[in-house]
Amino acid sequence: MCYFSDDQNCVHYTEFIIRESHRSTSREMAQQIYEEMSQQEPDANSKGASVKDIDKHIRKHMLHPAVKVPAILRDLDSVRETLQDTLVTKDAESGAKVIESNNVVLYLKVVRELNQMYKLGDITKLSFGSHTALPKHE
Repeated sequence: MCYFSDDQNCVHYTEFIIRESHRSTSREMAQQIYEEMSQQEPDANSKGASVKDIDKHIRKHMLHPAVKVPAILRDLDSVRETLQDTLVTKDAESGAKVIESNNVVLYLKVVRELNQMYKLGDITKLSFGSHTALPKHE
């Protein structure tokens, strides 16, 4: 996608990514962008605009808070879900349920971090230097 950075449509794609990041994963957005780019530029795939390339661009190069914060929230929530499944185990000998205190501590830390992320408030209002203004919700 960086190949197309001077393209007028790149601003359109950037605005789309910023606007939709809270609703869609980077992969889902990459697929939509790829489909549109392919219609406009039939050999977009060979110019570094495959779905994989666009997804990588979104994940690695898009630093806008409206893009990064939802991605971090998804990652933290995935960790939280994984940890939640490890909080209680069964003792091999007695079969009794055992609370895994180390995992509980980690789980609570992740939950705390998730809460901190939510306390950021409206991410569209965070200060971030960008040549594109975040479109207002309609």
